[in-house]
Amino acid sequence: MLARLGLVLLAAEALLMSVLSEGQIWRHQNNLETLTPFMRTSVAAFAILLSGIGLILVLLCCLPKIGKGSERFALAAALFMLSLAFLSAISFQKSYGLDSGAAPNYAAELLLARENPYTTFSLSDAIDRYGMPSKLITRFTDGTLKEDYMYPAGSFVSLVPAVLFGIPDVRPIYAAAVLVLALLLHYVSPSHLKILALALFVAIQLADISLVGSGVTEPWWVLPVVLAWMFRSRWRLSAGLLGYAMSLKQLTWLFAPFLIIAVYHQHGKRRAAATAGIAAAVFAILNAPFVILSPGPWLASVLSPMLDPESALGVGPAILGAHLLPQIPRAFYTIASLGVLSASLLWFFLKGYNSPLYALALPWIPFWFSWRSLSTYFLYLPTILLLGLMFEARRKGQEGGSVDDLEITRDNAGETARSLGQRE
Repeated sequence: MLARLGLVLLAAEALLMSVLSEGQIWRHQNNLETLTPFMRTSVAAFAILLSGIGLILVLLCCLPKIGKGSERFALAAALFMLSLAFLSAISFQKSYGLDSGAAPNYAAELLLARENPYTTFSLSDAIDRYGMPSKLITRFTDGTLKEDYMYPAGSFVSLVPAVLFGIPDVRPIYAAAVLVLALLLHYVSPSHLKILALALFVAIQLADISLVGSGVTEPWWVLPVVLAWMFRSRWRLSAGLLGYAMSLKQLTWLFAPFLIIAVYHQHGKRRAAATAGIAAAVFAILNAPFVILSPGPWLASVLSPMLDPESALGVGPAILGAHLLPQIPRAFYTIASLGVLSASLLWFFLKGYNSPLYALALPWIPFWFSWRSLSTYFLYLPTILLLGLMFEARRKGQEGGSVDDLEITRDNAGETARSLGQRE
């Protein structure tokens, strides 16, 4: 029954996308010259394909038995719908809409030009380079642009191969990371939940597809964070993935202590300490050249999101400071966030032994209390938890337990990971 529900949901998503594609033509009906003949033909072809996919999914739902063939078609349909949605979002939004997406791209170009992004980067130059709108640009409280680069080095070093091969806009790479997450979800989900999980995943991504068009970078760090959590039994790989994630964006630093505690619960303090050391080493290797060349600018840039006087912004209590009670000092949010972080870590260390999924959920709570709890980050929380839930459901199914019971013990913790091709 769950597989059939998934097929129905996927069919609804395909038919809705078909209607929206047709709407693009009707929207320009009185001004068709705004759409090239190729665009009109493409939109019409996609509308036909999507509606046809929806009908096939409906027919599959009526089969006496949902088999592997239906699962494969559902996966192909989900990947096609996501690819088409991302292509449309990137095509209709001609350039980056967020500086967090444009900045790493421009920094990678600077690095290939043998310049140090931590000393030569200018947000104004990046805006001119990509023709970005100014409404979503990071600014200080006085309204001036935050000109310096503000992310760890992995954020642009990992993009160098793409820029080197002549890709001027890396938004498709971030979109491709979402497709990899979809494949990972399909792989780790139990058989009876694969189609429903994919349908939920597609629904989550379509909720605000404009983020991909704007160049949101979250999928790029969500992938290594989730893999680091899944591969806890192969702890060296897990540690390397965690270190790489930490070099992409500062938000991942909140996940690090929780993931290390999860390794401690599963493997003990020696492997937890080794995990922390390997993660720190990977982070250091990716950042070391820039620390050596420009230690002051590097440190100021990487710590700038926490220390610079930026305006309050977000979906948590920071909205009070942004719109209702601007007199609340920033220190209030900092103290609240640090207090909640400390309490969450202590609780997870003492009580989270049987609940590793908390390592993916608890980091969001202190971030919710922070001065800048941006909505673009929180939109990927359901994606992370869906992947974690399916991984745990598969583990419980292999152990013969209930998929609603997500407890874990040290003895059985690595069985699912090993079944996915891992080794201690």
